[in-house]
Amino acid sequence: MKVDNAVTQTSRWRSVPHVILIFLLSIGIYSPAFFHDFVSFDDPQYTYEEPFVEAGLSWEGLYWSFSDFHFSNYHPLTWLSYMLDVELFGMDPGAFHGVNIFLHFLCGVAFYALLRNCGLSSFRALIGALIFIAHPTQVESVAWISERKNLLSNLFGFLSLVCYLHFAQDRTLKTYFLSLFLFILALLSKSMVVTLPCILLLLDIWPLKRISVNSIMEFFASLKGVLLEKLPFFLLTALFCVFTFLAQVEAMSQRAISSSERFVQVIERYGHYMELFVFIRIHRRATLAFTHYFLLLRF
Repeated sequence: MKVDNAVTQTSRWRSVPHVILIFLLSIGIYSPAFFHDFVSFDDPQYTYEEPFVEAGLSWEGLYWSFSDFHFSNYHPLTWLSYMLDVELFGMDPGAFHGVNIFLHFLCGVAFYALLRNCGLSSFRALIGALIFIAHPTQVESVAWISERKNLLSNLFGFLSLVCYLHFAQDRTLKTYFLSLFLFILALLSKSMVVTLPCILLLLDIWPLKRISVNSIMEFFASLKGVLLEKLPFFLLTALFCVFTFLAQVEAMSQRAISSSERFVQVIERYGHYMELFVFIRIHRRATLAFTHYFLLLRF
């Protein structure tokens, strides 16, 4: 199946009601957050207790956001978004919440565009976007001011994927570098998007079918052709992994745990988020038992 990249003006206008529905659902679910205050967990350090944020946009704040691993993180674009909020609205928690809600709406639209460019019908793409907007795992990112970084990284990550799908069809440098630039913005918002180059490879399998999975020989032959264009993406991933490690060194030293304990925690976290994904809460020990059983069968 080829991805339909020829989006006509008519089809764009047909998407307008869907965008409105995404907006209305975003507002309908999260509008109570407009009346919430800052919370005591992390919000003070990200907003009114941080002098550079409290001062609004400034050259000093710009330099600080890109040069400092404040709060054991490296996400300069997130810091700049808080400074912009203060510059425009002052230290108003309702405005901070409002920006989060608007960013979540934009994420829903970007996800809708991603699904459409993957070849889904407008109706199926709308259902996917509405589920994304309403899913309970999104509440923390939207209603908690300190989690602005998730919204920004999601938004730029989705847009980077959309541009890559366009590049795979038109093969122009403009769409390639736009995808790369948006990936950089996503990394500057939160480094959790370091896995995006792997997602590009998955898109090459489906829906683009640039990588053949019919046989091992065909797989490696087709993989060789698409890996080179991913090299800048993987280099950026490696660079921001270093930034994240440097930012987290101090935090990790304060709560040192063994490698085996860390490995068990990783497995447990995966189980926890899979539970959240399917709206099911399972006892933590049951999750670990199932994971260990799966690993024994697998290996």
